[in-house]
Amino acid sequence: MTLNLGNVTLALSVNGTDVGIATLNDLVLVPGYQEVEMRTVVYQLVVAAIVLQRQNAVIPVDITGGNSTVNGQQIPYYTTMLQQVALQTDLNVTQALEGSGLVERRSLVEWNSR
Repeated sequence: MTLNLGNVTLALSVNGTDVGIATLNDLVLVPGYQEVEMRTVVYQLVVAAIVLQRQNAVIPVDITGGNSTVNGQQIPYYTTMLQQVALQTDLNVTQALEGSGLVERRSLVEWNSR
């Protein structure tokens, strides 16, 4: 069975604090393994404050389903299903910044000495 979910949004948070939104544009689920592109908007100052507060660059990000829209119209049955999604992943902020080219790579010793 193939499902056309349209544009799917997911909410990103850390311990209940909103840190961003992820979007999967024109998502079509097909049987079997598949990789899809996901775009995120992350509130950098909020994430920086969390990292400083925790004194740890690895933060637990909660991912919850938002909605599904096709041609600007919300699809209620997919949205209801998505809102049942609750995932968590650990985000290594240092690795994410280095991978994006926003900061240059440093050794662990250099990061810890700052």
